[in-house]
Amino acid sequence: MTVTLRTLIVAESSLPLKGLLTGGSSTVVVGEFRRVSQAIQDGPARRPDLVIVDLPEAHAGGSDGPPAYMVEALIQAFPEAAVFAVG
Repeated sequence: MTVTLRTLIVAESSLPLKGLLTGGSSTVVVGEFRRVSQAIQDGPARRPDLVIVDLPEAHAGGSDGPPAYMVEALIQAFPEAAVFAVG
């Protein structure tokens, strides 16, 4: 039995990451968003197992707030998913 990991990507450019993830049969990308706020609004219906977010530098922040806030917001929006933050 093959388990498929449903993955949601939040990044300015998800193309490189999506290419890595879709190279194997055990991962399917169920959503791609440029902003955390978009992912929180539209992503839960896609029921991801994993949320990967590319955070801005700590001092830069962004339109969705500081990185720590972004991670906390994703954890609350996707309580059943693992949240993996890079950046």
